[in-house]
Amino acid sequence: MQVNETARRALLDRFVNAVQTQDKEALLALFAEGATWTADGGGKARAALKVIRGRERVVRFAMGALARHAGKFSFSPVTINNEAGLALHTPDGRIFSVISARTDGVRILDIFTVLNPDKLPHAKEDKA
Repeated sequence: MQVNETARRALLDRFVNAVQTQDKEALLALFAEGATWTADGGGKARAALKVIRGRERVVRFAMGALARHAGKFSFSPVTINNEAGLALHTPDGRIFSVISARTDGVRILDIFTVLNPDKLPHAKEDKA
């Protein structure tokens, strides 16, 4: 299914807002029932070892992994594999992880996050 980038970006913006405000209900509304969260820590970064399956579990994971640190990290839009995505930055501007999402344009179907430092850009990005 082809989803336009405006719809994808809008979903990611709503995701960031829900994480930053720790709004569990908004996150639940964003994810499809069978949503998954896949993390790649590459054995070099702390990440979920197995794919997280189901909207409730994905949201619980997002709340635990992201929302509780919302004040410490910042998000910025990036392009990942020619699609809208997010970079999560540490307070010193370093990229901590990148997030991409598969969506139907209405709901987030799957989240993919890379935390393995060997796979992340090392330069600080402009957060313009």
